[in-house]
Amino acid sequence: DRGLIERKPNPSDGRSVLIHLTPFGKEMREFSKGVVLRFDEAVKVHISEEDLKTFKKVAHTIMEMVQTKNMYSTEKIS
Repeated sequence: DRGLIERKPNPSDGRSVLIHLTPFGKEMREFSKGVVLRFDEAVKVHISEEDLKTFKKVAHTIMEMVQTKNMYSTEKIS
């Protein structure tokens, strides 16, 4: 337990719990957002929009292959 979340009984369903961010968890969420935004800005400075579009297209294709398990096919890839 890192103190980021707290679990509370779900008042509408005794079998489950509700998960909430602690004040520290909220602080870390804001910190993480800042890190991601700075990273995005650094990427935009160093990589052209065209290269980013190509990267996103390739990453999307790979993601689809993983999700549909096409990479495990025994058929020859053309």
